[in-house]
Amino acid sequence: MKVLDVSFEEPKDFRVIIKGLMPKLIDYFGRRDVLMVDLALTECVNNAWEHGNRMAPDKAVHLTITVSKKRVLFRIKDEGEGFPHDLSSKQETNTESDRGRGLFIIQQVMDHTIPSDKGNQFLLVKNRIDV
Repeated sequence: MKVLDVSFEEPKDFRVIIKGLMPKLIDYFGRRDVLMVDLALTECVNNAWEHGNRMAPDKAVHLTITVSKKRVLFRIKDEGEGFPHDLSSKQETNTESDRGRGLFIIQQVMDHTIPSDKGNQFLLVKNRIDV
């Protein structure tokens, strides 16, 4: 089991990290799905930074990636208050708006999306394609 644990203050720092990681995950998800995983992670990190940390420069977003034989776990945590969101059912998106698609995208791409009770952390699970 491989683990990567990083923290960053802005989404642009996340882009640097994820740019190096995504080519390594092609074997796990395939070329098409690795792009979708990149999109879902970007949405989750942006939500954590914008809505959780309120873009505060003194707060970080924490990312832990755990790679196993069957799946990859992405844990994204912000330092905010959390949000009371019912994620037990799939979110719908408003196609008329440029905003509000993040949770919808995350849930469509990942096999499981599990928020923490506080609402400031998500566990995103993506199964390998060959399992």
